[in-house]
Amino acid sequence: MSGALVRPLLLAGCLHGVFAECNVYLETETMAGPEECTNDGLADITNPEEKAMAACLHECWASYVITSQPANGTNAAKAMPERSSCSITTTVPIQCNPIELSCTKPFSEFPNACSGKLPFFSIGPIEQDFYLAFYAYSQELGGGKFEKLLATRRILDKNTTCSANYQVRKAHGDNCFGLTTISETTGPAVAPPLPPAIDDMPDSWPKFPPVFPQQPTTTAAPTDDGAFRHFMRVLPWIAGPLALLCAIGGGLLLRRARQTEERRALRSGRSETSSVEIPSVNSLSRA
Repeated sequence: MSGALVRPLLLAGCLHGVFAECNVYLETETMAGPEECTNDGLADITNPEEKAMAACLHECWASYVITSQPANGTNAAKAMPERSSCSITTTVPIQCNPIELSCTKPFSEFPNACSGKLPFFSIGPIEQDFYLAFYAYSQELGGGKFEKLLATRRILDKNTTCSANYQVRKAHGDNCFGLTTISETTGPAVAPPLPPAIDDMPDSWPKFPPVFPQQPTTTAAPTDDGAFRHFMRVLPWIAGPLALLCAIGGGLLLRRARQTEERRALRSGRSETSSVEIPSVNSLSRA
């Protein structure tokens, strides 16, 4: 076998050894966000061409086969919609186009983030590019439990960013962003990096930190100044009852003092009566 044939075969074998693939699908029926991100927003669109384009977006982004692209570099990947074309009837058939992705880290590493530009179709006067990012990260659920997630952000224009999470339906090992079909993992929670920026983006990629369980809030002890103001606010409510108690206590003390004085006077009168001299029999006889 000639060297010209051996080299491509060896290269193909090496590429096959590091090739990674996973199938992902939306966790929810629709994405979250304004206008055409959601089914409700889609129903409100009145322009038929714009509505058809938005409906096709919903079909195309429902599920993907994401594969590494080692021939283009360790950080290269591709997101291929599982649906090849849109089912919406339009004057021009609409295809669900693949998206070339560039990742912040090698495709198999976790956490990670990838981004790409989708040169979307045009219908009549409508022509628009869309920007897609995937974020692979983990978050704490509470109770010492953690989970891995694959989130997405889609920038349609400066005022429209759609968001959702994807579930991994199938993965070959854990070399697809480090994700598997089992989302439960060990801690700690780790945030994803920012996806690579793309030229001419209408807005920058949002930072996507992990979500931690809400911690109970504690009320800080008031400062001295705050304690003084609090005392001044409640002082009128304390002063009235306190004055009443003082008046009652003073009255009781006066009454007790008066009773003590009366008892002392009574004892003094009894003493004077008992000290009067009684004439003896002899003195009466002399008289």
